[in-house]
Amino acid sequence: MNGVADQSPEIVTADTIALQTHWQTIGFDPAELTIRTDGTLMPTRELLRTHDEHALGNLRPLLVVPAGQGDDAAVDLALGELIGEGGMGVVRAAAQVALGREVAVKSVRPSDAGTRSRESEATLALLREAWVTGQLEHPSVVPVHTLGRADDGAPLLVMKRIVGRAWSELLANPGLLPDEARADPLRFHLEVLMAVCNAVAFAHSRRVLHRDLKPDNVMIGAFGEVYVLDWGLAVALPGGDPRLPASTEIRSIAGTPHFMAPEMVAVTTGQIDERTDIYLLGAILHLVLTGEPRHHGRTPMEILAAAWRSPAFGYDVAIPEELGAICNRATAADPSRRFEDVASFRAAIAAFLQHRHSLEVTRKARRHLERLGQLLARDTPDADDPLAAPTLDAVTADAAGDPSHLEGDERLAAIASAFSAARFGFQLALESWPGNEVARTGRERALGWMFEHELERGDLHAAQMIAAELEAPDPSVRTRLDALRERLRAEQELARARERAVRDMDQRYGTRTRAFLSLIIAVVFGLQAIGAGVAVRTGWLHWENRWNFAVGASFAVLLEWFRRWAKDTLTATDFNRRVVRALGHVAALNLGMIGALWIADADPLAVIAWQMLLFAGFTSTLGASLDPRIMPASVGYFVAFAIATIWPRWTFEATAFGHLVAGGWTTWAWRPERLKGRYDGDTRALREPSADSPEG
Repeated sequence: MNGVADQSPEIVTADTIALQTHWQTIGFDPAELTIRTDGTLMPTRELLRTHDEHALGNLRPLLVVPAGQGDDAAVDLALGELIGEGGMGVVRAAAQVALGREVAVKSVRPSDAGTRSRESEATLALLREAWVTGQLEHPSVVPVHTLGRADDGAPLLVMKRIVGRAWSELLANPGLLPDEARADPLRFHLEVLMAVCNAVAFAHSRRVLHRDLKPDNVMIGAFGEVYVLDWGLAVALPGGDPRLPASTEIRSIAGTPHFMAPEMVAVTTGQIDERTDIYLLGAILHLVLTGEPRHHGRTPMEILAAAWRSPAFGYDVAIPEELGAICNRATAADPSRRFEDVASFRAAIAAFLQHRHSLEVTRKARRHLERLGQLLARDTPDADDPLAAPTLDAVTADAAGDPSHLEGDERLAAIASAFSAARFGFQLALESWPGNEVARTGRERALGWMFEHELERGDLHAAQMIAAELEAPDPSVRTRLDALRERLRAEQELARARERAVRDMDQRYGTRTRAFLSLIIAVVFGLQAIGAGVAVRTGWLHWENRWNFAVGASFAVLLEWFRRWAKDTLTATDFNRRVVRALGHVAALNLGMIGALWIADADPLAVIAWQMLLFAGFTSTLGASLDPRIMPASVGYFVAFAIATIWPRWTFEATAFGHLVAGGWTTWAWRPERLKGRYDGDTRALREPSADSPEG
C-alpha cells in the first residue's frame, strides 16, 4: 500500500500534523513511499534514480532448477526449501552444484517480479545489497558467492548459508538462548550488539551506511557467529561506491519506522551520516533493555512522528542507569549529541561490562604470558604471585603445543605471537577496568621479558619501543639501551668500513666508463695509425718525430678530458682511481720517451715500435697488479712491436693492429653486465645506496 498519509487517516495527532506540515514545507510527498508487509519503508524514487540500466543485463544467467531435477553439470543451483522471507525478498536454500555445497539464494518476492522487475524497488535493493556485501569482507557480513540472474531476468544473490536464528527471535523468546547465555542474557545480547558494532564500524570505514539496523536483520549462527544482514537500503558516505545513493543527497524515507532516527524522517538533504547508524544501534539497545521498540504508534504515521520527535526515554530503575544513559545518548534527537562514532558507542557498552570482561580477558592473557615465559625460559611465578595462573587446560595446551622444540624463525614468530597476545589482552583488560592490578602487573612483566629478549637479539628499535611502554621502567633500562646503541654504532661503523673496502676494489663498478674509454683509445688511435700509414705510402706526408710527439700529446689530452668528463665514476672507487693514475703515468712516460728519442734523433718508425713495447708493458703490469682479465691485451702490443721491429715498413699497420686488438680486448673484458641485486655496474650505487636499480 503506497502513501503513509493514507494509513488510518481517522487517527490524527498533534505530532502527525506537525510532521505532515514539515514535509509540506520541504516539498516531500509521503505518497512516494512504499510500505512493505513487514513495515519497512521503501524509497521507490531514490532506488530508481540510482538504477543502472545495464546492471542486470551484465549479470551471468544462472541455470536454476528445483532440487532433485537437475544433476547435469550445467546446472548452477538446485533450489530447495524457503528459509526466509522479508519485505524486499525471499531466501531459499540451494545447492551450488559445481562446488557441491549448500548456499542461500536471495531473490525478489514473487509479487515484485513481472513486467517491471528490472525497475522494481526490490530488484534494485537486492542489487544494492549485492554490491555492498560484495565489498564488505568482514566476519560479521555474510560472504557473497556470486550474483547472477534467473530466466526471467530477475537477480539472484548467492550467499553463504547461515544456520542459526534471527536475533529478534532470541530477544522475543529467551528459552531459545544458548545454554551458556541463559544465566546472563543481558551480557549475551550486549556482546551481540558489540559484534554488530564491529561490522557497522567496518562498513563506515568502507564509506557504507546501513540505514536499516534492527534485530530482524541480525543472524546469530549456530556457533555464536553474528551476521549483519539486509544491506539493501545501504547508501554511500562521501567517497563511497558511486553505484549507491549518496548519503548527502538522500531526500526520501527508508528503513523501519520503529527504529528510525529523526533525520531519516525529516527528509532533509545532508543530515544522513554515520550518526544515523549510531541512532539505530541505540534503538536496538533500547529494545534489548526494555523488550519494546524505541518508537510506538497505532499507525505508521504515528510511529514516524514519534521517531521525528525522539524524546529522551525514562528507563525503569531495574535497568542499569549507565546503560540507560548510553541508550539515550545514542538516540538523541540532535545528531551532534550522539556518540561521535560507532567505536565510541561500542566502548561505552564495553565499559559497562568492564569488570566481567576485564577479568575474563586477564585470565586469557595470563595463559599467553605463561607461554611467553616458556618460550623465553623465564622462571615460573611463585604461588603468591598475582600472576600465578593455573595450569593450562587441555584444550589450550593442545592448541598452543609444546614450545620447547621450536627453533630459529619459528621460535621468534611464536615469541612475537605470545607477547602480542599477552600485551593486547592485558591492555584491553586495563582499558575496560583501569583498576585491574593483575592485568597491570602482567602487562609490565610481558614488556620486561620482551625488553630483555630484544636486548639479547640486539634489536635497538624494538627494545626502545617496548621500553617506552613501561609504566615504571628500571633505572638501568636507559643505561642498557645506551650501551646497545653504542655497540650497534661501532658494529655499523666497522661494517661500513669493511663494505667500503670491498667496494673500493670491486672491479665491477664503473665498467661502462672504462669500457668506453678503451673503445675510444682503440678506435681513435687505431684509425690514426691507418690514416698515417696511407698518408706516408702515398707520399702526402713525411713522418717525423714531431708527429710522434703530437700523437702522444693527443693521447695525454684525451685521457685528461675523459678524466674530467667521467670524474664521478673514475674517482668513486680505489680500483678506478688506480686505473686513472696508471693511465696518466703511462701517458707522461710515453711523452717523455718520445721527447728523449726525438732529441736523440731516433728513427720515427722505431719510436712508434718502442711505444708499442711501452704499452705492452703497461697493459701486462696493469693486468698483473689490478685486473688479470686485461693481461691478454698486452699480446696485441707485443705482436705490434715485433712486426714494427722486424718489418719497419709495416709499422703503421702493426700499430693499428696493436691498438685495435688491445683496445678491443680491454673493451670486451670491461663490458657492462646486468648483475643480480641492486648493482648493475654503476658507481651511483655507491653515492645513492637507496636506489633499487641504478643506471650507468
